[in-house]
Amino acid sequence: MPAEPPKRPPAARLAGMGTELAATLAGACLLGYWIDRRFETGPWGLLICATLGVVGGLYNMLRRALGDSTNSTNSKGNRREPSPRDDRND
Repeated sequence: MPAEPPKRPPAARLAGMGTELAATLAGACLLGYWIDRRFETGPWGLLICATLGVVGGLYNMLRRALGDSTNSTNSKGNRREPSPRDDRND
């Protein structure tokens, strides 16, 4: 039986989600800047890619946050029973 990975403290999980959001936004902005320079499209490539980076980063952050909350414990400290919805593939 494989061992479970060690649990990270909540602050580390939150810092990881914030860093991931910032990295997604920075990567999208760099891509938009490159598109603008390459195709001389003005600010449109940067604006579109920045918007997509924010939306994609927030989607990923919410997905991870909701995934963490569904795997959390209940108020008595017991593990929550998984629901049938937990088995679906994203």
